[in-house]
Amino acid sequence: MTTVYMLAADGAHEELERLLSEYLRRPFSIEKTAAGKPYIAGDPVYFSLAHSGGRAAAAISDKPCGIDLELYGRGICRAVMGAFSDRERAEISGEREFLRHWTAREAYVKMLGGNIFGALKRTEFSKGKLYDGGKAADAEIVFYELGYGVAALCKEK
Repeated sequence: MTTVYMLAADGAHEELERLLSEYLRRPFSIEKTAAGKPYIAGDPVYFSLAHSGGRAAAAISDKPCGIDLELYGRGICRAVMGAFSDRERAEISGEREFLRHWTAREAYVKMLGGNIFGALKRTEFSKGKLYDGGKAADAEIVFYELGYGVAALCKEK
């Protein structure tokens, strides 16, 4: 089961720790992999946190997950569009579609524990599905259309 929370950016880390404490009901410590992905050692609980402007989104799950949040009002980032495939660019007609494509990619990379810039070329989001290196990714993507932006949750199937 996966639960998603929308939070204020100020204090989001502390709020995530409080939510994890309620979930686990025991003391814990957050550690980081060599790539910088946070985790709780010895526990099958996964979590992710994203910030954008004054907002944040958090996910807690029993499966590997990643979440991303981007706010409206920044427009389409032309530099990033150049890294998208022709198929993806054809699907993007405005800021909302751009943010869906971007947050899907970033949430997927966060689920894997990698760096978005390193994975940008090999990751694709098209027709509602994620691809990694040209192959369908073993991941599920869920979007949260918010009045202030777009959040994407990616978790293992």
